[in-house]
Amino acid sequence: MAQQNNIVQGAPATNVASSRSFADSPTLSDVTIKFGEHTFHAHKVVLAMKSDWFRAAFCGNFIESGQSEITLHGDDPDALRFVLQTAYEDTWTPETGGIPFLLRVYRVSAKYQLESTKKKAMRFILATFRRLLRKIDQKGDEMLDDFMKVMLEIYDGEEPLPAIAEDIIDVLCDQSPGVFSIRSPNVHKAVVDTSKQIAAFAQDMLPKIMLTVGNRDTSPYSSDLSY
Repeated sequence: MAQQNNIVQGAPATNVASSRSFADSPTLSDVTIKFGEHTFHAHKVVLAMKSDWFRAAFCGNFIESGQSEITLHGDDPDALRFVLQTAYEDTWTPETGGIPFLLRVYRVSAKYQLESTKKKAMRFILATFRRLLRKIDQKGDEMLDDFMKVMLEIYDGEEPLPAIAEDIIDVLCDQSPGVFSIRSPNVHKAVVDTSKQIAAFAQDMLPKIMLTVGNRDTSPYSSDLSY
């Protein structure tokens, strides 16, 4: 009997070994995921291996376990599609969207318990934020809107992200030790302007301010920090 090397007729074994080619493909798909007007052709075993949420849905005593179609609600469609695709590929990088999109990816991956995607999204968020701080130092006012958008997504999005907020503020203070001194006026302006619009950000920054300047009276910007 001739040895059967391919699962899909005509497909080379090297392609079959890579699950990436099956992402959103009807080939061998056993579940269709619907979200809004969008669909994603998925494979239960792939999602179950990457996600405790999908493993419970497909293998537990839930209605979804016996269905070939499930509907998900309340997610950013682009972020959800991206997260589903990451289940098929261990090495991925976000192509567009910057930090706001990465934050939505983080939210969706946390909701559906794709831990590897969530952790990688966090690393990309922090690395991209470091680059944003350098751009603010260099370009000033033209980058302030980007800083505000990031903080609005973290604090005023559909669900606040306290874990990311803590790490973002640590990066802000570690990378810009002069954030509350004249040595870093552009980053300082971004922090002050954002603090005046987002109370939760101001509250999270206060302990860092106290550690940086000792007390409000010693800060050259103490008048700016009155809320």
